[in-house]
Amino acid sequence: MFAAQAPGFVLPPVVAQLADDLGVSVGAIGALRGVSGLAAAVATVLLVTLARSVGLRDLLAVGLGSVAVGSALAGVATGLTVLIVAHVVLGLGLATVLTSALAAAKVWGGADDAPRLLSAAMMGPPAAAVLATLTSGLLAQSWRTTWLLVPCATSLLALAGTLRLPRDVAPAQLEPGAPDVQVWRTTRARAWALGELLAYAGWSAVVVYAGALFARTYGTAPGTVGLLIGVSAVAFMVGTRLARPRLARARDLLVPGAALLAIGGAALGLVRPSAAVSASVLAALGFVAGARSIAASAFGLQLAGRGVAAMAVRTTAQQLGYLVGAAAGGAMVARAGFAGLGVLVGTLFTLAAVVHVGTRGVQRTTSAAVPGAVGVPVRS
Repeated sequence: MFAAQAPGFVLPPVVAQLADDLGVSVGAIGALRGVSGLAAAVATVLLVTLARSVGLRDLLAVGLGSVAVGSALAGVATGLTVLIVAHVVLGLGLATVLTSALAAAKVWGGADDAPRLLSAAMMGPPAAAVLATLTSGLLAQSWRTTWLLVPCATSLLALAGTLRLPRDVAPAQLEPGAPDVQVWRTTRARAWALGELLAYAGWSAVVVYAGALFARTYGTAPGTVGLLIGVSAVAFMVGTRLARPRLARARDLLVPGAALLAIGGAALGLVRPSAAVSASVLAALGFVAGARSIAASAFGLQLAGRGVAAMAVRTTAQQLGYLVGAAAGGAMVARAGFAGLGVLVGTLFTLAAVVHVGTRGVQRTTSAAVPGAVGVPVRS
């Protein structure tokens, strides 16, 4: 999880720097995250079927290899075209790793250990945000080194460790009678998937353009931008950790979490009296996003009988959200500045809260009926 998410955090501190170096707009560089998101969304369409016959260890290995190749391409890129190709490869690897890693928390951990493993796995992305953003900010004038030093090297290390694991059987052989895509026909599951798409669109707009907001509004140096984003990532980790005891009722965190993110996201773009205030808002957003994210993942695992199916849908929604957030965020910054970005982020998170309202009170699904469910029975 650390290795797969590191490429996404190399970009934010140097969006403005890359745009200047390559002679393109900030929106064009920001859209690279959308390119990888689209590639990841396409990849997850194949993963549910592929995961029925391929073990999770082998899926992880393929994904980590793709992340290493994509990161190396980005590190040697001499123009925007090569960066686009690199982000396509990165998207394929990202989708494979995220889907199989989170599914492994359920399949390998079982009902008793899954919450702990899920919490541990979800520390990877914010930890990557801390290291990758700090390194990227400090080495802004040599962003190629960052690509090779952080995402490429860590994915190779993770790949080496993964290949030492014994091969496991495919999830379909472990759960031959478990429900698969049919589970997504329920109203609750569709609301969850749509909520994930909207929430990640809002979060993508924040992560991708926060660096440019500080650089353009306050003249903040890239190294400091990386530090500020790193602080937000630490707050994300704290939020993830503190939400863990409440995962048995994960659904109850989704609406208030998205509502708080809507308020904070709007404030980030609309209320900018000083860099200190904006940095505080960004850190608060990270804290709430961490709690909401792990709750949403746990709830998705509760809804689905097979972890791969649940996490494939989550990854699809997440990456489409990144695509929407990066593209829409770039358009809003170009048209209405960072105030427009705040309006967009606030709207996306508001919609992410709204889709869950009114889906209460349906029949409960017990953890016994959902093998390996995270937590105790929840409403279905």
